Amino acid sequence: WTPDGDEYQETVKLINISEFDLVVTKLEAACVAHLIEMDKLGLARTCYHERQLISKAITRRTRTLRALFDKYQNLAPLQDPPRPLLTFQELIERAQMYDFSALRSSGSSASSKEWSRVENRNAMNQYFKLVGAHAEIQRCNDEIGRVKENLDRDDEEYRSTVEKLLTDDPILAAYVAEKGRVRAVVNESIRDRLRQIAQLKGYTGPPPPPTPAPQPDTNMYDARIRAPDLEDEPDTVPPEEVPDEEEQDLMVRLETGLGRVALNG
Repeated sequence: WTPDGDEYQETVKLINISEFDLVVTKLEAACVAHLIEMDKLGLARTCYHERQLISKAITRRTRTLRALFDKYQNLAPLQDPPRPLLTFQELIERAQMYDFSALRSSGSSASSKEWSRVENRNAMNQYFKLVGAHAEIQRCNDEIGRVKENLDRDDEEYRSTVEKLLTDDPILAAYVAEKGRVRAVVNESIRDRLRQIAQLKGYTGPPPPPTPAPQPDTNMYDARIRAPDLEDEPDTVPPEEVPDEEEQDLMVRLETGLGRVALNG
């Protein structure tokens, strides 16, 4: 058993082939995993936190892929016959077509695994979309309940605030009531949209808000809020009071004195 022996040379050759095929297998698996993570990154309804985690995983995977690619480039010329050298773009294209069989000498291929088949990957994406859709429906149902509670609380806060201001500051109460009327119109339009959502096929959320009874287009607080009462004030300017004799005499003397001052000046 010497380096010049046939058995030794055959063993070295098998070791080189095994090492090279292992590098190709790892390289193929890393490429396929990289493509799957890229697909996951662009999957609809993937939340921001998941996208950040996937982006970090892709960064780590890219470094691993580069290291395996460099190792392949070093070992490929040493094979018998030599294997082709690739650019990184050609490597990604081979991964997309699962065309690694021409690179290896023997062994199994990652493309033969069930998880790497295109139809299985599409089924996986559809499954996660379905799971995400159910989670989104549940989240929307919870949000609809919260929106209803917020709308009712908003109307009640305006109503209670106006009730407190009626006695102390009716003018401010009228202003708040007008703001509440505008907000009530907006809130009712939102409730109408919630009622439309409740009519959708397959709706599983909370019951919709009740339809309001028709009401005249007036402020709900108009009957109790108005400006200070002016009914007791006279409609006309009161007549001037007639001065008495003493006041008339004082006015005459004042006018006479002012006239003399003007003449002497």
